[in-house]
Amino acid sequence: MNAWPALKQVLFDGWIVRSARGFTRRANSVTPLAAGSHRSLSDRVRWCENYYARKGLATLFRLPSCCPVDALKTLLLTRRYTTEDPTRVLVAPIEAGEAPAAVRFTDRAHWLGIYSQLTGQPENARTLHDLVLRGIPGDSIFGEVQEGGRPVACGFAVVEDDLVGLFDIVTAPDARRRGFGRLLLTALHGRAHLLGARIAYLQMRADNAPAAALYAGLGYREHYRYEYLRAP
Repeated sequence: MNAWPALKQVLFDGWIVRSARGFTRRANSVTPLAAGSHRSLSDRVRWCENYYARKGLATLFRLPSCCPVDALKTLLLTRRYTTEDPTRVLVAPIEAGEAPAAVRFTDRAHWLGIYSQLTGQPENARTLHDLVLRGIPGDSIFGEVQEGGRPVACGFAVVEDDLVGLFDIVTAPDARRRGFGRLLLTALHGRAHLLGARIAYLQMRADNAPAAALYAGLGYREHYRYEYLRAP
């Protein structure tokens, strides 16, 4: 949550309620970190629904398997919420290392242009993306991989104490399965290690088999899972 901040964040009875004008699920959802007080689950869910309604956003709950979510999930399903985007959170130890010549470290603005180029991100999303990146409190590392003078992959990392989170790892469609993702991740690991990080984490869709193979080869293992439940 620190590494991918929302534009607005409210602590409500053990739940973190976040919003960022609809940009990404992570920054526009409720994460129940603790069981909470005497309020009923129904009352707390209604409070969240009203919060997002005032912002013109759909109500979205992010339910991590490492938090007390079973009763909440049952309630949301009875309220006709639907599940989406099951995600695995992976962790791995990292080591020191030099960045290969093909990997370049850059600043936020330049990196965002590369990310938009590789993903076709529209201008309004790019503006919100930039606001999220500006709000990151930790050290950020923005990297790209080039081949023949053109960017073929990019991603960034956020260091917080001995942890480093990896985000927005993308490769151009015509450059996939050629080792650029591994090259980038290894370089980000090495730079983060210099800043004191020793454990890396990242998030991936549960059904992304190619990414799972890449991460497993780098020593990543599953730490927990989460899924989203969306209001009807």
